[in-house]
Amino acid sequence: MNDLIEKVLDLAKKRNSFDKKNPFYVNLEKYLERLYNEINEVKDELKEKNSVFLEDEIGDCFWILFCLSQVLEKEGKIKSLENIFKRIEKKYKQRLIAVFSGDFENKDKCWQEAKKKQKKELILEHEKLYGEKLKFN
Repeated sequence: MNDLIEKVLDLAKKRNSFDKKNPFYVNLEKYLERLYNEINEVKDELKEKNSVFLEDEIGDCFWILFCLSQVLEKEGKIKSLENIFKRIEKKYKQRLIAVFSGDFENKDKCWQEAKKKQKKELILEHEKLYGEKLKFN
């Protein structure tokens, strides 16, 4: 599967390099609009015996996210798609550990506590990186 992800990412890089003049690639808001539209198409395909079309629409969501990540990386707004995957792995590993090591009856509470702890960690990372203080909600 990693090989497939790399192939799709390579396609997204190629797409972004040759299609810079297309308004879809000029304005980041267009990515978000397209993603929103694709999510609605996923909702439309959520019916029985429809896996072919559902997989296709979910693939469109991934495609837009991959292309968006390439633009954001190029603009210096994010470090990399790899960094995003590292954050995903860390975040949900911590949350699942919290849920499965805690009281099963209070799994939602454990999940929320893990989220709160992670939010504090993100704020500290942000402050260290950008030198500005943030308030924790």
